[in-house]
Amino acid sequence: MNLELEEVDELAIIRLPDSQLTRLERDGFKTEMINIIGRGYRFFILDLSAVRFIDISALGAILSLLNTIGPNGRMVVCGLNHLLEDVFRLTNLNRVIEIQPDLAHARQALQAD
Repeated sequence: MNLELEEVDELAIIRLPDSQLTRLERDGFKTEMINIIGRGYRFFILDLSAVRFIDISALGAILSLLNTIGPNGRMVVCGLNHLLEDVFRLTNLNRVIEIQPDLAHARQALQAD
């Protein structure tokens, strides 16, 4: 999986160019994300605006990245379509992962800290 990375100081904006994130893409996604986290960023925006479908194993990978980021960092997810919003809500991930409607709101949320 080829993630698109935009770097701004301690902020990493990660865009997923693929329309789905499933168990087939999960390992590549997680490996690339761990490499990005390892570069020393503290704040992350995961832009899922191109993603149309996500499965439970991919949600688990996103959740596990929160542990990798640790207590001194923060991750915000943005760009969810209605289906993805429902998935995050039904799995209660919206209570654990901050969700913003778009990239501008996600940046604002991180700058508030």
